[in-house]
Amino acid sequence: MEREFKQFQFNNEDDIKIHFTSEIVMPLLREVNPSMLSAFHSENHLLAGGRTDATFQKIHFEYKKENRFSTKGGIDEALYGRDDQDHGLYDYLLSDSEVIDTDTDVEITRKVTSGVGIGFDGVSFLFARFVPWTQREQLNT
Repeated sequence: MEREFKQFQFNNEDDIKIHFTSEIVMPLLREVNPSMLSAFHSENHLLAGGRTDATFQKIHFEYKKENRFSTKGGIDEALYGRDDQDHGLYDYLLSDSEVIDTDTDVEITRKVTSGVGIGFDGVSFLFARFVPWTQREQLNT
């Protein structure tokens, strides 16, 4: 699959998304768990705002143009978005955590740490998630 994937020419982010989905994700799901094919959603809108490039259960995908992760700016773009109007994996993980005002600290931690973000630029993967931390930080959930 990897060899076949690398034979494609990627002119933009959409090329990465289309070929990654059709050549990697869907064949893997068909092999491992075909009943979950319908759980993979492209351009998923989150209730709290933002639109992931793709979502599979609590896994959020953010695609970037080829080799974008070779720079810190490209990595930051995948994690935090391009500007205040754009979103990245950080926001997607929080938005999909389903935290509510009445949740305890333990529930908030469990919910926020249950998601995984995956960035892919056709060359490299970037993995993101929240982890329990001893220092308290304010998160906008």
